[in-house]
Amino acid sequence: MKIMRNIITIFFFLSISMHSQISYSQTDWYLVNPTPNPFDRLNDVFFINDNTGLLAATESVGLIYRSKIYKTYNGGVNWELKYSTSTNLENFSFTNTSTGYLTTSTGILFKTTNFGENWSTIGVGHNINSIFFVDSLL
Repeated sequence: MKIMRNIITIFFFLSISMHSQISYSQTDWYLVNPTPNPFDRLNDVFFINDNTGLLAATESVGLIYRSKIYKTYNGGVNWELKYSTSTNLENFSFTNTSTGYLTTSTGILFKTTNFGENWSTIGVGHNINSIFFVDSLL
């Protein structure tokens, strides 16, 4: 009986110790709203460095969908709307630090040559849910 009580006591102190380590290890986390509209569905996020990134989101109001591309310059604290479309946006892929593509589920491919400041469309005729580039040639 005494052995069982010792085992339970050790288990209790180990669980408290582990719990306190876990809670202290996350003190640097804080909540950042990922999009300016909390009702947007997050489709994809892509960061070129610690501060500069892009976000593709879709807002739905009833049966009406509006997709948006946002850009951040401060690690996601603030987001600036760069492009809005009725096309469903999917995934980012970049060939270098400025040229990138954004796939859609409607047969349109978006392209940027200045890391998301401006976007142009390329009609491909079929859905592309994801795309990946090894470098600027592949």
